[in-house]
Amino acid sequence: MGYRGPPPDPDPGAGCRCRLLRLAARHADLARYARQPPESQSIEGCLGATCLAISRTAWNAIGGFDEEFFRYGEAADWQNRARAAGWRILLADEVGADRGNRVTGADAHVTGSTHEGAVAAAQHDRNRDLARANAALLLEHQHSVHHADVYLAATKLVERLQRSKRAAGSSAAAGHRTGLPAIVIVTNRLVYGGAERQKALLATELDRRGYPVTIVCVQRFGPLINEIPHSVRVVRQPWWAPIVDIPAGPAVLISGDTNTETGFATLWRAAAKSRRWLVAAHIPPEDNRPIYSRPLTAAMRRADGFIVLAQRHWEMLTAHHRLGGRRFVAPNGVAAAGDPAPRSGRRSAAAPGDALADRRAQEPAPVGRSAGRPHRDAMEALDFR
Repeated sequence: MGYRGPPPDPDPGAGCRCRLLRLAARHADLARYARQPPESQSIEGCLGATCLAISRTAWNAIGGFDEEFFRYGEAADWQNRARAAGWRILLADEVGADRGNRVTGADAHVTGSTHEGAVAAAQHDRNRDLARANAALLLEHQHSVHHADVYLAATKLVERLQRSKRAAGSSAAAGHRTGLPAIVIVTNRLVYGGAERQKALLATELDRRGYPVTIVCVQRFGPLINEIPHSVRVVRQPWWAPIVDIPAGPAVLISGDTNTETGFATLWRAAAKSRRWLVAAHIPPEDNRPIYSRPLTAAMRRADGFIVLAQRHWEMLTAHHRLGGRRFVAPNGVAAAGDPAPRSGRRSAAAPGDALADRRAQEPAPVGRSAGRPHRDAMEALDFR
């Protein structure tokens, strides 16, 4: 099995178990070999994926690339698995290949990354966020999720400190100029589930309307990231470190009703008075018993409002949990043939800065079925004007 590449391009000196240190010292070139090792010498590290050749026997025995890595890190992860299975990683003593259109900026460099085409500013941000999340996923595979979470929190703190020394970025300024609140949508993963699909659709629609939107995954990314426009930031951040780059001013966070999402939202909401928090309840309620623990219920009572699937959904929740405050109906699912058209809601007057304007709720549909535009109430709940 051989990996081919130009001598300075592969990064064999950086052990995958020391990835955090390598990322911190990448500018100094301290992680590279002094000279190219001979072809017979096994590489103790991970090579770049610019040009590689893999034995068919090894591929069949180990399997293909892990699809959970999106664009970055899949080659490094495969090399780790190959080495653990007893295979050797070799650097071929041949003319290599040059990679064009690299991702600009040091923050976007991760061993084993590939990129196609030129990137715009929004694409650059997405690439940087992907590289960071996939570096954490490599740490998670090699060590534990705790190592990954510490890496994510530490890199975000360092980035925040570095940014404080510079002027605000153009993207943040553009988001502030819209006059709309920043939106943070929290989810565990972007997988193919009803709740995750609704959050992805909501993020896309809010972005289309001019809101600066950030999706925060507190566990991992998922395949739905392919459907999120590049203008929507998608980051991975542990629930106990709710550090999110958003424009200054009012902001609204929309979370689910899981422990991790609620923990993130609670800490984020407490950091500033101009922030609001909406809980989008999706866990199916039961008639005869509560579905939330007492600590989770107590935490969600601090939210500024709830988004439920239907009025009946809210009634089933409040029958067993002490929940209150404003509520908004945003049905989930696809409109069924023959469903009656919903009554249009009319927003009532609200004081300036009120994120959760009072309104007359539309006629609810049965839980799990859609009534009209699925996020009408959610949109009106975000009105700060």
